[in-house]
Amino acid sequence: MEPRDHVAKAQRIEASLRKLDPADDPEMIIETCMLAATHYFNAALHAEGITHPLIDHAHTFRPPLDGYIQNPSAELQTAMEALKFI
Repeated sequence: MEPRDHVAKAQRIEASLRKLDPADDPEMIIETCMLAATHYFNAALHAEGITHPLIDHAHTFRPPLDGYIQNPSAELQTAMEALKFI
């Protein structure tokens, strides 16, 4: 998937997120945020040339850095640590 496709999906997910009620749908809000973040993460990986456009990562799986085509930028590594923490 191309970076722009990931961004478009994330934006559609964020639009759906705005329809949820925090009082009634807290679990769905968390899951929806994670899904959108994962699409943005994959867009960044592809845009930096870290991963091939046919290789996407789920938020529950982070391969070791030696599995990437090249090392992510410092900014992306910081984001990866944040996602790993979540």
